[in-house]
Amino acid sequence: MNFDQKLSFYKLELRKYSFIPSIAITAIEEWYESDNLFICAGMTELDNSFELELYFKKALGELNIKLPTKKNAFYIVALFYLKWILEWAIGFVDGMHFIDGMHFIDEYLIDKWFFIFWEDKDHANDFKELQSIRWGYIRYMDLQDYIYKNELVWGKDAKKVQEEYKKNVLEDIKKYVEERSSFK
Repeated sequence: MNFDQKLSFYKLELRKYSFIPSIAITAIEEWYESDNLFICAGMTELDNSFELELYFKKALGELNIKLPTKKNAFYIVALFYLKWILEWAIGFVDGMHFIDGMHFIDEYLIDKWFFIFWEDKDHANDFKELQSIRWGYIRYMDLQDYIYKNELVWGKDAKKVQEEYKKNVLEDIKKYVEERSSFK
């Protein structure tokens, strides 16, 4: 994970204060320097959480770095998981389960999922394509009952239909990732 990805995970509270030393170490590896950053990198998850966050905020201030917005963090984390799925670093179902659940991360994303992301001109295509990928995964998972009961779907073996859905979703993921290769 790079520095921007780690900041995004932290912003969305997918990682807690105990993740701060790891963020600081990654920042140093990416050539950021500040006294408070070095202090954060030397701390551990056993240190006082308030001190960790205090030094972290001071380090970001010294470096003139702001945490990403929740929207940008959302897309950075989504792209991170989609890349992992393509690289088989995480299983298809596990990775897609996370993407499917991302809109439940916090109240901001729940309440405004359809309205803010849909109306956001900078991310309108991102949102539509992520929704398309998400719905392909939901259709894939819906076929589990048919497979379990050994039933046909549209006159075809349910397992074969499910594999077609998976293939289509993976193609959509690959297209999404390739179009955003310059996006961190």
